[in-house]
Amino acid sequence: MKRHVLLIALLAFVAINASAQKNYNVYAVGFYNVENLFDTEHDEGKNDYEYTPNGGNKWNELKYTRKLHNMARALSDMGTDMLPGLGCAVIGLSEVENAHALTDLCAQPELAARGYKFAHIEGPDRRGVDCAFLYNPSLFTLSTVKLVQYVQELEADSAFKTRGFLTVTGYLAGEPVGFIVCHWPSRASGSFYRESGGRQVRVVKDSLLALNPNMKVMVMGDMNDDPQNKSMAVELRARKKMKDVKEGDMFNPWWSILDKGTGTLSYQGSWNLFDQIVMTPNMLDIAGTKDYSKLTYRNCKIQKFDYLVNKEGKYKGTPMRTTASGEWLDGYSDHLPVAIYLIKDADMVKKDMEEVKELLKSQKPSLGDIDFDAIEAGFNKLLADAKAEGNTWTEDQWKGRVRGAYSLLKPVLLTLFDYTQKMQNKSDEDGEVDENMLEMMTDFVAFGEKFEKIEPLMDEFEKVAKESEIGKKVMEDSEFEEQLLKELGLDDLGF
Repeated sequence: MKRHVLLIALLAFVAINASAQKNYNVYAVGFYNVENLFDTEHDEGKNDYEYTPNGGNKWNELKYTRKLHNMARALSDMGTDMLPGLGCAVIGLSEVENAHALTDLCAQPELAARGYKFAHIEGPDRRGVDCAFLYNPSLFTLSTVKLVQYVQELEADSAFKTRGFLTVTGYLAGEPVGFIVCHWPSRASGSFYRESGGRQVRVVKDSLLALNPNMKVMVMGDMNDDPQNKSMAVELRARKKMKDVKEGDMFNPWWSILDKGTGTLSYQGSWNLFDQIVMTPNMLDIAGTKDYSKLTYRNCKIQKFDYLVNKEGKYKGTPMRTTASGEWLDGYSDHLPVAIYLIKDADMVKKDMEEVKELLKSQKPSLGDIDFDAIEAGFNKLLADAKAEGNTWTEDQWKGRVRGAYSLLKPVLLTLFDYTQKMQNKSDEDGEVDENMLEMMTDFVAFGEKFEKIEPLMDEFEKVAKESEIGKKVMEDSEFEEQLLKELGLDDLGF
């Protein structure tokens, strides 16, 4: 009898706990310095000759193709230790040359299978390396992309241009998030310039929070400094311990990782941890309540896959890079990738995502979100390259340039579609030209005026393309165009 009562009590306990059990969604956010992901062609105004067929690295199509394959393998594996088959929702990148390389990267089977897309704005770096942002559109909804330029604080350096801060906003797990992707000045430049980077990024972070205090902001990148260095610990205010994080601070989980003797790059036998992802306090469970009704930091991990590390020789145990001392190693990068993991109640994710969906439907497209100057500059570069080298381009190279053109146009096409839809819906509702309709029409006219500067460049690019036999074939390939529109999420717009 006693055993029977105990059994009933045990079953009741199990039933109560089972009913109280919750399901959680986990999201991986990554960063990777991909070490010189260059295509094989010279970009006008950039010192990229080392990565051309006749340059120091004899960078040909074989090496470029292998580099793309290796990067895609590593990027697709990031986050899979906790999320098999899914990987990272978003990944910040540094040392990417241009949109062409990113287009080719996302076309690799491992990344294409998950539908990864990219955000990128060409920067002023003399060598041509930029920061970029990959995202899985089934997990992350992109809102805005902006490149905040690095500003030299000393008058003597005013002519020196370096990498800016790629700032991306959107929605993850139904919540507003912001990412600032960085590649701060090298150690050869001196600590002051990275400290300046920390000061400037803190301003960018604070500006995002000023626009939306609920936004969860993550600063990620190759900082060329360790967590305890002044640029991170003092200027960015990225704290080592969660309990020490106050308003205006950030949390840096990598500090404790480095304390254990582990890093992301090795120099003269010692490890550094330059590759970091730090976050604002509204992502932390400082009190330890384990209330995951909001997106919350869970843990972090260096993505040290076996194939990324040298197995023997002088550099055994260190990252296997692409080239060393002029020798092509068919490796990956001199840095290891990193990832943080975020957790949220699955029911709250579903609820919040529905709210975001409705919000996005109701939002009026904003002209301010489109950087027409950057689009114009992008088309001017495409046009200059096509005029100079188009007759020598292969079919794949022409397809890469056309992809680049459509990528530049994507925000314009989306906004044009939204304006058209909203005006049509308003007209269908009452047929009256009220104050709201007039405001929309005014915005549409302003949109058209800005677009007028780009349209002739589009037409000229198409004309130059069709002067090449291969370019004409690509431009008139309806199957390729259909596939391209689908890749970019533009296939349902009716263009």
